[in-house]
Amino acid sequence: MGELQYASYCVPLTDYRGKKVKIAFRYLTPFAGGNSMAVDAVTVAAPQPEAFYTLTEGSLLAGISDGLHSNTEPYILIPADKEINWSASSNVYTETNSWAFYSEASGEMTDIVEGNTAKVSYGWSHGGVIPYPVLTASNINGSHKYSFGGEENKGGMYVGGRIPNLADETVYLGNYDYVNKGLAVPNFGNGSYCFGTSATGTWGNNIKQTAIGNLFYAPAAPLTVTDVMLTLGEFDADDDAVISLEIYNVDSDGRFSAQPVATSSVTGKEITGFGFYNAIFHLATPYEMSGHTFVMIKGFDSEKVREFAACAQSEHNDAAHNYAYMMFEINGEEVLYSASDALANYSSALYISLNGTYHVLSLSEEIVTLDETTNMVEVAANATNSPENWWVVDTANDNARLPLVAEGTTFDWLTITPVTGADGAYAVRFSAARSSVQRSKTVSLGNGGTEVRIRVKQSATTDTSGIDGVNDEDGCTLSFDGDILTVCGMADDETVCIYDAYGRMVYAGVNNVDTRILGKGIYIVRCGAYTAKFAK
Repeated sequence: MGELQYASYCVPLTDYRGKKVKIAFRYLTPFAGGNSMAVDAVTVAAPQPEAFYTLTEGSLLAGISDGLHSNTEPYILIPADKEINWSASSNVYTETNSWAFYSEASGEMTDIVEGNTAKVSYGWSHGGVIPYPVLTASNINGSHKYSFGGEENKGGMYVGGRIPNLADETVYLGNYDYVNKGLAVPNFGNGSYCFGTSATGTWGNNIKQTAIGNLFYAPAAPLTVTDVMLTLGEFDADDDAVISLEIYNVDSDGRFSAQPVATSSVTGKEITGFGFYNAIFHLATPYEMSGHTFVMIKGFDSEKVREFAACAQSEHNDAAHNYAYMMFEINGEEVLYSASDALANYSSALYISLNGTYHVLSLSEEIVTLDETTNMVEVAANATNSPENWWVVDTANDNARLPLVAEGTTFDWLTITPVTGADGAYAVRFSAARSSVQRSKTVSLGNGGTEVRIRVKQSATTDTSGIDGVNDEDGCTLSFDGDILTVCGMADDETVCIYDAYGRMVYAGVNNVDTRILGKGIYIVRCGAYTAKFAK
């Protein structure tokens, strides 16, 4: 009985209103005999609405950790500041659908959207969880509510960033099915099917399984993937056995990229565990997952591998949740099958999962002007990764990426410098040489998940050779004693900042500066409210 899969059907009886009727069921089959049908839970009543929705295609749920722990409630990671489409799948008796979404302003489920579909975006939750939307289906006979987290509203959504650690362990993301959740461990019994090695003749004569894989639909925004993890139920191999990982882009027609876009490998010695095992593949360069992606595992058909059985998520997922694939060598030719095509009454997502981050980047300003004295401006930033990991998007050069570097990145007439403060705060500095004409530049910055634009302006200035610009009202002057520069009128422990002609800070420290650290050029000195220029 545990293997039965029921489907619900509703039959309208409006033509028989007010009449006495008998209801019977008749089973017709083209096959002789057979006990292959059951009828249960028959109800005659006024049609009631039933609310239901599924997660958006490409959604990634929190799965197992690298230490083989997992949450009991469903958590999902969605990108920040990106519209997520929600669609009601309520039953046919539903007349109206109404959505309640979490409001960042009120902290309650007070954002109401009427209709079958809704589009909602949220700001970065900084590792906090927000509730799933609540859908209410209604008709004249009543109403019914549904949330993906269940009636008790367990679990929820993390927005931007990554799933927080569980027991100090990294939580991976995957195609998990929380409706039919349950870990199925393949075994090597007679006639058993297995994701990985299997008994000789399991698949038929001259058929050998050579690879397993998992399909991930395009996420709502680019996801930066640093590691891929495969969870095994059985494993036995030599220490020097090599298991390889290949990641392919998949176009809308299902065609793979000609070559893998990322690769990695592990040895038998690196696969650890007891009863369950995790094979963790580290990517040398993070992979930006923006489209459909196929992850393939190879190498378990080696003579050095005796048992290699990948766990499956559940035994009876519906076809829409079948993300698992198998590569077979059939009479010398390799053929890729989906699990539902290769396995009888069995479709499932493999426990292949991703260590991924939805990066967030925002700047405190949209339009800035360089300071007329220093020809520099610093803009605060809010981001999931430090600015040393950002780049300038050169839109005029086929969107080429110009990485931000510590000494500053040249972009046309601008120099763009990443800044991480002593307090861990992020910023980006824009600077330039003085210009006799007014100019402006739009800069696009990216960090692997978000792209922001800022307009940088510079006013026209005159030649600045020599020392000028002393604020006499402050009672300060600039003087040299050999190579030692002193801001007279300021205390010895007063902070002095020196900038070069491009606005880059080249010194920050106490008064009485040894200028031998500086090359030839024009410099700007700032000390409190005092500003001056000098040439060396």
